[in-house]
Amino acid sequence: MGEKSFRIERTEYEALDPGQYVVKVADLELTEGQYGKQIQWSLRVKDSDATLKAWTSAKMSSGSKLGKWVVALTGSLPEAFEPLDFLGMECLATVATEMRADGSEYNKVTALRAPRRKVKPVVEADMEELWPEEQAKGEGDGPEPF
Repeated sequence: MGEKSFRIERTEYEALDPGQYVVKVADLELTEGQYGKQIQWSLRVKDSDATLKAWTSAKMSSGSKLGKWVVALTGSLPEAFEPLDFLGMECLATVATEMRADGSEYNKVTALRAPRRKVKPVVEADMEELWPEEQAKGEGDGPEPF
């Protein structure tokens, strides 16, 4: 028999504001949905305790949501993949806020995109490194514009 003495505490879900969030793939699970096999994604929001859930069909093509998300994570569409291939990978999740019939809000992941690469800003001190020949000749401020 099951336990007869236990305590359940109330939990509250607070939806994230709509926007883009840096997330890591925490888990992928194959489940059965209304339209057949689907993949449930667990995405951990960076610098937060929040985890987002999202679903894609289990059919991968260049036009499917799954295919687009795989390309966002890997840069290409493979012939096949294993869920473990994606665990810990970082990307940008576009998150919307939707409302249920009871008025409560929930998040919906509408897209995954490749993470933004950090580019070091060019400062005046770097100019000599970038165009030493032109600077030595005293020719302009860099290469000719195109």
